[in-house]
Amino acid sequence: MPTQRPSRRALRRAAVDRAAEHDGVLTMGRLRGLGYDHAAISREVENDRWTRLGTHTIALHTGTLSTAALRWRAVWEVAEDVALVDGVTALQWAGLTGYTEDVVHVSVPRGAQCPPVDGVRVHRVTRRPGESVGAGLPRTRVEVAALRGAAWARSDRQAALVLCMVVQQRLTTGRRLLDTLPAVLRPMLGPPGTNVIVAVDSAAPSGIVVQAMLKARDAGAEHFLFAVARK
Repeated sequence: MPTQRPSRRALRRAAVDRAAEHDGVLTMGRLRGLGYDHAAISREVENDRWTRLGTHTIALHTGTLSTAALRWRAVWEVAEDVALVDGVTALQWAGLTGYTEDVVHVSVPRGAQCPPVDGVRVHRVTRRPGESVGAGLPRTRVEVAALRGAAWARSDRQAALVLCMVVQQRLTTGRRLLDTLPAVLRPMLGPPGTNVIVAVDSAAPSGIVVQAMLKARDAGAEHFLFAVARK
């Protein structure tokens, strides 16, 4: 006896339940796994029930996307199972507050072929064992994200702010940042002698940190790393 095909209502309910795990968005592949074919997905979009968000991502509504949904979209549209949310975007997911960015930062291994995606900044990095968080949104752990976020910052002051904030908000410690420095950042920097690492205690006035960085820049340093060490 042939298997009865689920009704549209049952399919839609299953899709909504599954999308709740990703703040209202799903990939085309996940929808197909639930029983939707390409025509059924297109019909939901054409009837203004769902919204197509790119090549792979569908929002199961037509409203405003949440911050979490935009991050899932970034990973799926860049390269699922390859891209990780990284930098300040990963820090915000981990609980960083008081810092805003208008793009989603993701990283991919060097050499990965990835399409450009609106609203997403793709960084090519050297992957290290243990740098990703295992559950939930694919992302880098706090120490890796903080150091890369500082390296990708638009200014030295912004880099200092990122690293000060993650320590002040107790997302990590200065000691962990310092321990993570060599493996994560060495591939990102120039040849030996062109970079400067400024490490201070978290109680030091921020002005001292900035002055140290500017003085090093005046002396010819091309790259900056900044780490905060708590007593």
